[in-house]
Amino acid sequence: MRETMPHTSELSKNLPFWSDGKAVTGMVFVLTGAILCWEGLLNLRSLWIQFQPFFPLALPSNVSHLIINSFPVILNTMISTIASFCAILVGSAWAFAGLLDVVRGRRRRSAPADLHKPEWVVESLISAQPKYGRSFSLLGRIWTFLVPQISYMSPVRYQLFREVLRSVLKIAFLAFSLVIAVHLLRSLPSVLNKSFHLGISFSIPSPSPLYCLLGLIALIDLLIAASLVSFRRGSGSRSVQTVQVRGSGDPNLFLALLEESLKLLTPKGCPVGRPMRLEQKGVGMSRGTLMENCPRIARIRSLSASYLCLPLVILSITVGFSSLIRFQPQISAYGELTEFLSKHGVEYVFQVSFSVGLIFTGIYFSSWSERLFNIRKFRSDIVFCSIRAHENFSDVYPVNETVNLKKHVTTWRILQEVDEHFVGWEKKPKDSQFFSLQILWAEMISESMGNGEPRFVIDLQTSESLDRQIWTIMDIPFSVNFERIATESVGPQTNG
Repeated sequence: MRETMPHTSELSKNLPFWSDGKAVTGMVFVLTGAILCWEGLLNLRSLWIQFQPFFPLALPSNVSHLIINSFPVILNTMISTIASFCAILVGSAWAFAGLLDVVRGRRRRSAPADLHKPEWVVESLISAQPKYGRSFSLLGRIWTFLVPQISYMSPVRYQLFREVLRSVLKIAFLAFSLVIAVHLLRSLPSVLNKSFHLGISFSIPSPSPLYCLLGLIALIDLLIAASLVSFRRGSGSRSVQTVQVRGSGDPNLFLALLEESLKLLTPKGCPVGRPMRLEQKGVGMSRGTLMENCPRIARIRSLSASYLCLPLVILSITVGFSSLIRFQPQISAYGELTEFLSKHGVEYVFQVSFSVGLIFTGIYFSSWSERLFNIRKFRSDIVFCSIRAHENFSDVYPVNETVNLKKHVTTWRILQEVDEHFVGWEKKPKDSQFFSLQILWAEMISESMGNGEPRFVIDLQTSESLDRQIWTIMDIPFSVNFERIATESVGPQTNG
């Protein structure tokens, strides 16, 4: 039975380099950091060659007049020098941290976490269709009404989808605030002149580059949101079998035998999964056990948006730092310092803000790229065995029909205490018991946010090989027969 399962090495293998979020973004930061260090060193070398003849510095008598007349040159040089030092320091740190992420990524093993809320998994098996739309927020349910495909998103993708839309709203608010700020700056001189008779005037350049940058970020965010929506519904199929059982043993003992038998699905050398006992509230004596074999990583195919973010990271950060390192705005002739500030002060602020915005845009998309790469899919076999005393399961859950969770919601919950029915059976162990057994099984596709994060069911599929194995396992509890042949009495023993 184990020969049909994957080898243990497949369960713990390293991820491909192109699908490891930490490793890929680490390599991008190694490249970006190297470019920044090279740009900063070249600019510092150019500045040293330019100012070396003036060392050692000697302050002339008219130093204040020279500073005022050369203020644009001093300001440009200061911005360029600070940007060069920042490029070297930040670039070195990013390159070193990225290299560590690449090395750690090759050593890191993928360790699947437990399933999130086993009772949700049971409902997915019963309905043959994982559907988390009813657990969304009010705004999420409105979105599912407008775009029905959103209702089939797993909580992993839905959480990212919400964060992307929230980011788009923040960008829209930032753009609106920028429009208001520009309008106030343009009307400020006339207000000061009318109210306080101050003859202050300054030039306001066009904020179009900032608008374009915000529009680009919003566009990429919308593309990321579109990549998270699944426009193709999963197969949503599972196998089910209902059996009527009679015997002198308690149904909980029968479940225990099934749990031990289902461990045969676990590959040799792989840790055995822990069965999860559940009970259905408000339905007499109804118990169940959920069993999953060792999950393995499914075929890796990262979202296209994760690859789209990578070149944006390199371009945004390098262009942002390069524009600050080579900061040489075109300015017109001016007389005094106040005239320079009134003509070009706001322009300097806009240009520096645009460059810094590019840098933060690259950092922003690097975090999104890593998160999109870290979405993991796992494949495993899931089995749910449930029993109900003096009840026919087929009367509650039709065998050949899909249960609509909107009309019929199960109330399964984890059993965390000793079963009272089992305690009562212990007093009369030879009484005949009659109960119904239902087994649901499928090949499950689950998804998680990354290594060690909870997994959510996204699809269920039938499997012929799993069907044959389950049919064999179902016969095992009915083959068990124990008899007490003799009892040896051993009296108290004392030493000496």
